[in-house]
Amino acid sequence: MDQAVAKGSVPVQKRIPVLHVTTAHQPYDTRIFYKEVVPLSSLGFRVDLATTVPNPQKVKEVAFIPLGSKQAARRGRIARNFRAASAMAQSDYKICHIHDPELLIAAVPALLLGRRIIYDVHEFYYDRIIESDWIHPLLTSFVARLYRFLEKTLLPHFAGIVTVTEEMHMNYVQDFGSTTPVVLVRNYPFITDEAISRAFAEGPPMKVPYIVHTGGASRLHAFDVVVAVAERLREMGANIPIVILGPIDLSAYDRHVQHELTQRAEKTGIKFIGTVSYDQLLRWVAHARIGYVLRTEKINSARALPTKLFEYFRFGVPVVACR
Repeated sequence: MDQAVAKGSVPVQKRIPVLHVTTAHQPYDTRIFYKEVVPLSSLGFRVDLATTVPNPQKVKEVAFIPLGSKQAARRGRIARNFRAASAMAQSDYKICHIHDPELLIAAVPALLLGRRIIYDVHEFYYDRIIESDWIHPLLTSFVARLYRFLEKTLLPHFAGIVTVTEEMHMNYVQDFGSTTPVVLVRNYPFITDEAISRAFAEGPPMKVPYIVHTGGASRLHAFDVVVAVAERLREMGANIPIVILGPIDLSAYDRHVQHELTQRAEKTGIKFIGTVSYDQLLRWVAHARIGYVLRTEKINSARALPTKLFEYFRFGVPVVACR
């Protein structure tokens, strides 16, 4: 990359257009937006982000292309996938960087039009599909085999594959390294000393001590266990609330279980903060008494390295985690 690009001073007409695409992640996903999109834009590329927003907007020089709001119902992703396919195929993008397994199919029109496609593999998707609670049990094996077929058919024609763990990197190099470049880009947090100072300087976001859980509320993050823990703390006389940062998606539970868990969570004082900016997330972590990491016992979870664990470590927060 020449010096002009490195300094971010490339004339607008020469800036290479790149599109990042996600139908499943939050608009300001830390890995996608803060670690990949924004730095790429600062290097002089013209970067757009097709993501889960309802309306066009521009943030940090990045144009957001609306694919529709992220909904609890997974069927909403189908319409977003069609919009994503259209976005990748109808503009002048030279590179399309996709972040979700279902986008393998959505990227086919762009691939046929000569776009360079990069696949960012965030998880061990084959295992996740096999263990999923949102696909009918009779269909999980078929869907997992279909996903593997799509990988074997399409990835040899892609411009690159990005992986997040050494095991994942080794697997993809073995399967596709002879045809497609495979790189390892770990998802460790990049938290500067200045960011830590700001987080502490702003003071605690709550007046009382709290436990922070930055994984959101879902079955994957064992929300039923979080609620049971909150109840047990109260029984022990420890009236310290559990604060949950991130999206709330209880759709994997039965409806009556969703209602029951919501009521129990309200009684135990669990705080739902929702999705916040990364700076605000760090503020919550900085002032927490305990950082909580909880996942259901799945193969995919066991092989992952949750970013939140290292965020807690960076601030010296004591951690309670599952195996």
